[in-house]
Amino acid sequence: MALLVDLCDQLSGELAPVHVPRVLAVAGSDSSGGAGIEADVKTITAHKCYAVTCITALTAQNSLGVHNVTVTPAQTAEQVLVAIADDQIALDAIKLGMLPDETLSVIAPFLAARAASTPIVLDPVFVAKNGDRLSSVAALRRAVELFKHAALVTPNSREVEVLLAVLRSSDPSVEEITIARADDFYEAARVLGSRFKVDVLFKGGLVPVNENLVVDPENPVYILNVLYEHRSGKITVFRSNHIDSPNLHGTGCTLSSAVACNLARGASLAAAVENAIAFVNEAIRHAEVKPNGPLNHMWAISRPQDARRDAGLLSFLLNHEKVVPHWQKYTNHQFVQQVMEDTLPVEKFNYFLKQDYRYLQAYHRVHVNLRSITESQELQEYVDNILGNIETEMERHRGKLKSRWPDLDLEDIVAGRATLNYINYLVELYEKTHDWLLCKTALMPCLIGYNHAAANALNNGTKFLVADPENNSRTLARARKLQEDAENGGLPYTVDPGSATQKMYRDWLSDYVAPWYLDACKRGEQVLNEYFDEYVSRKQHEDGFDKGKLMDTLADIFAKVSSLEASFWDDCINYPENIN
Repeated sequence: MALLVDLCDQLSGELAPVHVPRVLAVAGSDSSGGAGIEADVKTITAHKCYAVTCITALTAQNSLGVHNVTVTPAQTAEQVLVAIADDQIALDAIKLGMLPDETLSVIAPFLAARAASTPIVLDPVFVAKNGDRLSSVAALRRAVELFKHAALVTPNSREVEVLLAVLRSSDPSVEEITIARADDFYEAARVLGSRFKVDVLFKGGLVPVNENLVVDPENPVYILNVLYEHRSGKITVFRSNHIDSPNLHGTGCTLSSAVACNLARGASLAAAVENAIAFVNEAIRHAEVKPNGPLNHMWAISRPQDARRDAGLLSFLLNHEKVVPHWQKYTNHQFVQQVMEDTLPVEKFNYFLKQDYRYLQAYHRVHVNLRSITESQELQEYVDNILGNIETEMERHRGKLKSRWPDLDLEDIVAGRATLNYINYLVELYEKTHDWLLCKTALMPCLIGYNHAAANALNNGTKFLVADPENNSRTLARARKLQEDAENGGLPYTVDPGSATQKMYRDWLSDYVAPWYLDACKRGEQVLNEYFDEYVSRKQHEDGFDKGKLMDTLADIFAKVSSLEASFWDDCINYPENIN
């Protein structure tokens, strides 16, 4: 007898077309899958865009090196581009990678016809990480001619040297620039952008700097990626933590493709670059360690079965394309990293405590408002419990603040700009909607995000994972064991007797991985998912109800609040420079 698995209730038979931005990648193939067109396609797919390709060369390569290169004949490359044009595929962005001599002549007219309406990101793959040149000198000059069609050019440090040499070959007045400190990054990006009349992203991954922003491969602390916008002369420096990982194969291809995807989705250039850097950062961190190994381009992709209906609303939100970049910045924020490393100046943490106290006052008020529109007794008790937890946390803050400033009137604390923006958003959302689901969604990033941020920093197995009860049972047991050990004097770190802040900082992080907090995360997920399911069940037969539109609105709210959380910590990191 056959076993029937009835999926009719889960799988609709109705069409539900979704527009997917289209990104063309023109690049060589990497048989190992880490770089080239393979990295492009993975990155484009991870950004939920549709990859269109033109392969300029086939390579036989692996983590040990490139063993053979077979260039695509110019006629074949041209036929590929003609086929794309004939099919009237509306491209939302174009990414250019390895362009052999044979490809340059046929790609130029294709780009010229699209440059005015389609952002083009050109990754000048002239030099590989081992220093080998990938093109002839003549080809370099022809490749530079393509810059006039590009919205952005993304050279690494070696490619910057090549481009500066190209400039000097026609204009000896161009000074040599040795990349030795941060100012050299800025000047090199400025010279290239102003001379070539193109926006330039100087990728600094090959030249990490120390804490004094001096190039120091032996003591790397930061990576600097410098964006120069040639029309305005604006320079934006994206500083990120250096990651001690051998998995760097394909970082350039991945970064430029990620920028193209963000541009295809309508992001500004600076936002596209920032989002792309965050994507690459996480792809490096989540890669299986291997010398010259590939990135993990799939780190942000949920498996299809993980996106099943019973995974719940919160899982959908955390994996939504609008949310992921903001969530990653928020939950891997340098403020929390510096707390963990005991390198955060105490005055910045003190500023945080004051701002967080003001925020908690508003957070409490918003929950009081939420309580007033809560209908069921069960949910009223749930909100009452949250109010109790907030009041406990506020009392802890009062104790910490009074211990530092006995005469401080807490009502005199002035909210910073980021704090006000956050408070105003939550209050206005309630006042405009009086909608329980929307307001509860806006309150969830604070709850779940503080656990993720603390757990990411502590790296002690106490991270709450949405839609993963098996993991969370282990996590809770781990948290209880750590709490029991701490109560018995067994701290999970070596105490530095010379530090005045270490214990305070670690205690603060530990609050958000404590058993009671994990329970609160579990209950929060359960309540949000169940309320959403009941809400949809009530509304689905009403005229005009659109579940997809509702979920997009909830994703917008979740992404906005995640961004506000990151900005809140940005404000604390920048204190006192942020005070006018």
